[in-house]
Amino acid sequence: MTNVVSPKQWGAKVDYDAWTDPIDPKDKIIVHYGGGANSHAYEGREGEEKILQAWERYHLSKGWRGLAYGWAIGCSGTLYRIRGWNRYGAHRGDLEPDQIPENREAIPVVFLLGGSQEPTPAAYLAFEGLRRTLETVEKRGLPLYGHQEIAELGVGGTATACPGKPLMKYVRAHRTSIKEEADVDYRKVKNVPDKAWAKEIVDRAIESKRLVVGDAHPDDWNEPVTTGRLLTILDRDDQAIPIHGEVLESPGLADEILGLVAEAIDEALRRRRGEDV
Repeated sequence: MTNVVSPKQWGAKVDYDAWTDPIDPKDKIIVHYGGGANSHAYEGREGEEKILQAWERYHLSKGWRGLAYGWAIGCSGTLYRIRGWNRYGAHRGDLEPDQIPENREAIPVVFLLGGSQEPTPAAYLAFEGLRRTLETVEKRGLPLYGHQEIAELGVGGTATACPGKPLMKYVRAHRTSIKEEADVDYRKVKNVPDKAWAKEIVDRAIESKRLVVGDAHPDDWNEPVTTGRLLTILDRDDQAIPIHGEVLESPGLADEILGLVAEAIDEALRRRRGEDV
Protein backbone atom coordinates (compact mmCIF):
# COMPACT_ATOMS: atom_id res chain seq x y z
CA MET A 1 0.00 0.00 0.00
CA THR A 2 1.33 3.42 -0.98
CA ASN A 3 3.18 5.25 1.80
CA VAL A 4 2.92 2.42 4.30
CA VAL A 5 6.09 0.44 3.74
CA SER A 6 5.12 -3.16 2.98
CA PRO A 7 7.25 -6.21 3.82
CA LYS A 8 8.27 -6.53 0.19
CA GLN A 9 9.28 -2.87 0.07
CA TRP A 10 11.51 -3.08 3.15
CA GLY A 11 13.19 -6.23 1.87
CA ALA A 12 11.54 -9.01 3.89
CA LYS A 13 12.52 -12.59 3.15
CA VAL A 14 9.15 -13.88 4.38
CA ASP A 15 5.86 -13.29 2.54
CA TYR A 16 3.86 -12.15 5.58
CA ASP A 17 0.92 -11.14 3.41
CA ALA A 18 0.41 -14.81 2.48
CA TRP A 19 -0.22 -15.85 6.09
CA THR A 20 -3.78 -16.83 7.00
CA ASP A 21 -3.88 -16.86 10.80
CA PRO A 22 -7.35 -17.07 12.38
CA ILE A 23 -8.73 -13.63 13.20
CA ASP A 24 -9.06 -12.90 16.93
CA PRO A 25 -10.32 -9.66 18.50
CA LYS A 26 -7.44 -7.53 19.75
CA ASP A 27 -7.61 -5.86 23.15
CA LYS A 28 -4.26 -4.13 23.66
CA ILE A 29 -1.00 -2.97 22.06
CA ILE A 30 2.30 -4.37 23.34
CA VAL A 31 5.27 -2.03 22.79
CA HIS A 32 8.73 -3.47 22.02
CA TYR A 33 12.24 -2.33 21.19
CA GLY A 34 15.29 -4.13 19.81
CA GLY A 35 17.44 -4.69 22.90
CA GLY A 36 20.79 -2.95 22.68
CA ALA A 37 21.29 0.49 21.14
CA ASN A 38 21.25 0.38 17.35
CA SER A 39 23.69 2.39 15.24
CA HIS A 40 21.17 2.66 12.38
CA ALA A 41 18.29 4.04 14.48
CA TYR A 42 18.63 7.65 13.30
CA GLU A 43 19.76 7.02 9.71
CA GLY A 44 16.35 7.44 8.08
CA ARG A 45 14.61 4.82 5.96
CA GLU A 46 17.82 3.25 4.68
CA GLY A 47 19.03 2.56 8.21
CA GLU A 48 15.59 1.45 9.39
CA GLU A 49 15.30 -1.11 6.60
CA LYS A 50 18.71 -2.47 7.58
CA ILE A 51 17.44 -2.93 11.13
CA LEU A 52 14.31 -4.77 9.97
CA GLN A 53 16.26 -7.06 7.67
CA ALA A 54 18.81 -7.89 10.40
CA TRP A 55 16.12 -8.57 12.99
CA GLU A 56 14.23 -10.78 10.57
CA ARG A 57 17.37 -12.85 9.89
CA TYR A 58 17.92 -13.21 13.64
CA HIS A 59 14.35 -14.32 14.37
CA LEU A 60 14.45 -16.82 11.50
CA SER A 61 17.74 -18.20 12.88
CA LYS A 62 15.89 -18.95 16.14
CA GLY A 63 13.48 -21.17 14.24
CA TRP A 64 10.63 -18.66 14.27
CA ARG A 65 8.50 -18.34 11.17
CA GLY A 66 9.33 -14.66 10.72
CA LEU A 67 9.91 -11.30 12.39
CA ALA A 68 7.90 -11.28 15.61
CA TYR A 69 6.04 -7.96 15.33
CA GLY A 70 2.94 -6.64 13.62
CA TRP A 71 4.21 -3.12 12.90
CA ALA A 72 7.44 -1.15 13.23
CA ILE A 73 7.95 2.56 13.90
CA GLY A 74 11.07 4.29 12.62
CA CYS A 75 12.60 7.41 14.13
CA SER A 76 12.12 9.02 10.71
CA GLY A 77 8.37 8.81 11.34
CA THR A 78 8.02 5.97 8.83
CA LEU A 79 5.52 3.18 9.48
CA TYR A 80 6.49 -0.35 8.41
CA ARG A 81 4.07 -3.23 8.09
CA ILE A 82 5.37 -6.63 9.15
CA ARG A 83 2.75 -9.22 10.20
CA GLY A 84 0.04 -6.57 10.19
CA TRP A 85 -2.85 -6.12 12.60
CA ASN A 86 -4.69 -9.43 12.23
CA ARG A 87 -1.92 -12.06 12.43
CA TYR A 88 -0.40 -13.73 15.47
CA GLY A 89 2.57 -12.00 17.09
CA ALA A 90 5.39 -13.60 19.05
CA HIS A 91 5.65 -12.17 22.55
CA ARG A 92 4.51 -15.11 24.73
CA GLY A 93 2.58 -15.14 27.97
CA ASP A 94 -0.87 -14.09 29.14
CA LEU A 95 -1.04 -10.66 30.75
CA GLU A 96 -4.52 -10.66 32.33
CA PRO A 97 -4.39 -13.75 32.63
CA ASP A 98 -7.53 -14.80 30.77
CA GLN A 99 -6.27 -18.03 29.13
CA ILE A 100 -5.93 -16.24 25.79
CA PRO A 101 -2.22 -15.81 24.94
CA GLU A 102 -0.98 -12.36 24.01
CA ASN A 103 0.21 -13.76 20.67
CA ARG A 104 -3.49 -13.93 19.76
CA GLU A 105 -5.10 -10.93 21.45
CA ALA A 106 -2.38 -8.24 21.49
CA ILE A 107 -0.92 -6.21 18.63
CA PRO A 108 2.89 -6.08 18.85
CA VAL A 109 4.47 -2.79 17.75
CA VAL A 110 8.25 -2.36 17.79
CA PHE A 111 10.24 0.87 17.71
CA LEU A 112 13.40 0.56 15.60
CA LEU A 113 15.89 1.42 18.33
CA GLY A 114 17.19 -0.02 21.58
CA GLY A 115 19.00 0.60 24.85
CA SER A 116 18.38 4.11 26.16
CA GLN A 117 17.77 5.58 22.70
CA GLU A 118 14.87 8.05 22.64
CA PRO A 119 12.16 7.91 19.97
CA THR A 120 11.87 11.12 17.97
CA PRO A 121 8.74 13.31 17.96
CA ALA A 122 8.09 12.01 14.42
CA ALA A 123 8.17 8.42 15.71
CA TYR A 124 5.68 9.19 18.47
CA LEU A 125 3.34 10.93 16.03
CA ALA A 126 3.49 7.94 13.66
CA PHE A 127 2.73 5.63 16.57
CA GLU A 128 -0.23 7.75 17.70
CA GLY A 129 -1.63 7.65 14.17
CA LEU A 130 -1.23 3.87 14.02
CA ARG A 131 -2.85 3.43 17.43
CA ARG A 132 -5.85 5.56 16.51
CA THR A 133 -6.32 3.65 13.26
CA LEU A 134 -6.09 0.26 14.97
CA GLU A 135 -8.67 1.39 17.52
CA THR A 136 -10.97 2.41 14.68
CA VAL A 137 -10.54 -0.97 12.98
CA GLU A 138 -11.08 -2.90 16.23
CA LYS A 139 -13.95 -0.60 17.30
CA ARG A 140 -12.57 -0.52 20.86
CA GLY A 141 -9.92 1.18 22.95
CA LEU A 142 -6.47 -0.41 22.92
CA PRO A 143 -4.46 0.33 26.09
CA LEU A 144 -0.66 0.23 25.98
CA TYR A 145 1.63 -2.20 27.78
CA GLY A 146 5.36 -2.69 27.63
CA HIS A 147 6.69 -6.14 26.72
CA GLN A 148 8.23 -6.48 30.19
CA GLU A 149 4.81 -6.19 31.81
CA ILE A 150 3.63 -9.54 30.44
CA ALA A 151 6.01 -11.29 32.84
CA GLU A 152 5.54 -8.74 35.63
CA LEU A 153 1.73 -8.70 35.64
CA GLY A 154 0.72 -11.96 33.97
CA VAL A 155 1.84 -15.55 33.53
CA GLY A 156 4.14 -17.29 31.07
CA GLY A 157 6.03 -14.21 29.95
CA THR A 158 9.80 -13.89 29.68
CA ALA A 159 11.62 -11.50 32.04
CA THR A 160 12.96 -8.66 29.90
CA ALA A 161 13.91 -4.98 29.96
CA CYS A 162 11.96 -4.45 26.73
CA PRO A 163 10.93 -1.82 25.64
CA GLY A 164 13.53 0.09 27.69
CA LYS A 165 13.18 3.04 30.07
CA PRO A 166 12.25 5.84 27.61
CA LEU A 167 9.45 3.83 26.02
CA MET A 168 8.19 2.45 29.34
CA LYS A 169 7.87 6.04 30.59
CA TYR A 170 5.79 6.83 27.50
CA VAL A 171 3.68 3.65 27.87
CA ARG A 172 2.81 4.42 31.49
CA ALA A 173 1.95 8.04 30.65
CA HIS A 174 -0.30 6.98 27.74
CA ARG A 175 -1.71 3.71 29.08
CA THR A 176 -5.33 4.67 28.64
CA SER A 177 -6.61 4.05 25.15
CA ILE A 178 -7.02 7.07 22.91
CA LYS A 179 -10.76 6.39 22.71
CA GLU A 180 -11.00 6.69 26.52
CA GLU A 181 -9.10 9.97 26.77
CA ALA A 182 -11.02 13.20 27.22
CA ASP A 183 -12.05 14.77 23.90
CA VAL A 184 -13.35 18.28 23.33
CA ASP A 185 -15.00 20.29 20.59
CA TYR A 186 -12.29 22.69 19.42
CA ARG A 187 -12.79 25.38 16.77
CA LYS A 188 -15.88 23.55 15.42
CA VAL A 189 -14.01 20.24 15.13
CA LYS A 190 -15.61 17.53 17.27
CA ASN A 191 -13.79 15.00 19.46
CA VAL A 192 -10.36 16.61 19.33
CA PRO A 193 -8.00 15.04 21.92
CA ASP A 194 -7.68 17.51 24.78
CA LYS A 195 -3.95 17.80 24.19
CA ALA A 196 -1.80 20.73 23.07
CA TRP A 197 -0.33 18.81 20.11
CA ALA A 198 -3.80 17.99 18.74
CA LYS A 199 -5.00 21.58 19.01
CA GLU A 200 -1.82 22.75 17.27
CA ILE A 201 -2.66 20.46 14.34
CA VAL A 202 -6.20 21.87 14.13
CA ASP A 203 -4.93 25.46 14.40
CA ARG A 204 -2.36 25.04 11.65
CA ALA A 205 -4.79 23.13 9.42
CA ILE A 206 -7.37 25.95 9.68
CA GLU A 207 -4.81 28.73 9.26
CA SER A 208 -3.40 27.08 6.13
CA LYS A 209 -6.95 26.58 4.78
CA ARG A 210 -6.31 22.85 4.49
CA LEU A 211 -9.29 22.42 6.82
CA VAL A 212 -12.48 24.47 6.34
CA VAL A 213 -14.85 24.47 9.31
CA GLY A 214 -18.43 25.62 9.48
CA ASP A 215 -19.22 24.35 5.99
CA ALA A 216 -21.58 21.58 4.88
CA HIS A 217 -19.10 18.88 5.99
CA PRO A 218 -18.93 18.63 9.79
CA ASP A 219 -15.44 17.67 10.97
CA ASP A 220 -14.93 14.94 13.53
CA TRP A 221 -11.42 13.98 14.65
CA ASN A 222 -12.54 10.38 15.28
CA GLU A 223 -13.45 9.79 11.66
CA PRO A 224 -10.38 8.27 9.93
CA VAL A 225 -10.66 10.32 6.75
CA THR A 226 -11.13 13.53 8.73
CA THR A 227 -8.15 12.65 10.89
CA GLY A 228 -6.22 12.27 7.67
CA ARG A 229 -7.39 15.72 6.54
CA LEU A 230 -6.13 17.21 9.76
CA LEU A 231 -2.79 15.44 9.48
CA THR A 232 -2.19 16.61 5.91
CA ILE A 233 -0.74 19.76 7.40
CA LEU A 234 2.20 17.68 8.59
CA ASP A 235 2.97 16.65 5.02
CA ARG A 236 4.00 20.03 3.67
CA ASP A 237 7.47 19.78 2.18
CA ASP A 238 10.17 22.06 3.58
CA GLN A 239 8.00 23.25 6.45
CA ALA A 240 8.99 22.88 10.08
CA ILE A 241 6.07 22.14 12.39
CA PRO A 242 6.39 23.11 16.10
CA ILE A 243 5.22 20.17 18.23
CA HIS A 244 5.77 19.87 22.00
CA GLY A 245 8.00 22.94 21.80
CA GLU A 246 10.35 21.27 19.33
CA VAL A 247 10.73 21.70 15.59
CA LEU A 248 9.61 18.63 13.69
CA GLU A 249 10.11 18.07 9.99
CA SER A 250 8.03 15.10 8.88
CA PRO A 251 7.40 15.00 5.11
CA GLY A 252 5.42 11.93 4.16
CA LEU A 253 3.99 11.22 7.61
CA ALA A 254 0.42 12.10 6.69
CA ASP A 255 0.54 9.94 3.57
CA GLU A 256 1.80 7.00 5.62
CA ILE A 257 -1.04 7.31 8.12
CA LEU A 258 -3.62 7.82 5.36
CA GLY A 259 -2.23 4.78 3.57
CA LEU A 260 -2.67 2.73 6.73
CA VAL A 261 -6.25 3.93 7.12
CA ALA A 262 -7.10 3.02 3.53
CA GLU A 263 -5.42 -0.37 3.80
CA ALA A 264 -7.13 -1.28 7.07
CA ILE A 265 -10.58 -0.24 5.84
CA ASP A 266 -10.12 -2.08 2.53
CA GLU A 267 -9.02 -5.27 4.26
CA ALA A 268 -11.87 -5.11 6.78
CA LEU A 269 -14.44 -4.63 3.99
CA ARG A 270 -13.03 -7.53 1.98
CA ARG A 271 -13.16 -9.80 5.02
CA ARG A 272 -16.77 -8.78 5.64
CA ARG A 273 -17.58 -9.77 2.06
CA GLY A 274 -15.83 -13.10 2.59
CA GLU A 275 -13.05 -12.36 0.10
CA ASP A 276 -9.48 -13.58 0.44
CA VAL A 277 -7.05 -10.99 1.81
